[in-house]
Amino acid sequence: MNELDHAAKDINSNRVFPIVLAYGYSVFITRGRDNIHTVFTYADKAMYEHKSKLKTSV
Repeated sequence: MNELDHAAKDINSNRVFPIVLAYGYSVFITRGRDNIHTVFTYADKAMYEHKSKLKTSV
């Protein structure tokens, strides 16, 4: 994720309108209690939390 952030920062140094990336992730462990749909829900929630942090830091 840090590499992605750095790449976006480098790209934005030459842009008038910056590209902003909001992302989230979750880990799926096949022996866990969660199913793949739950993991996508966790990742989606993490993405919206990151998006919210981006809005407050601008």
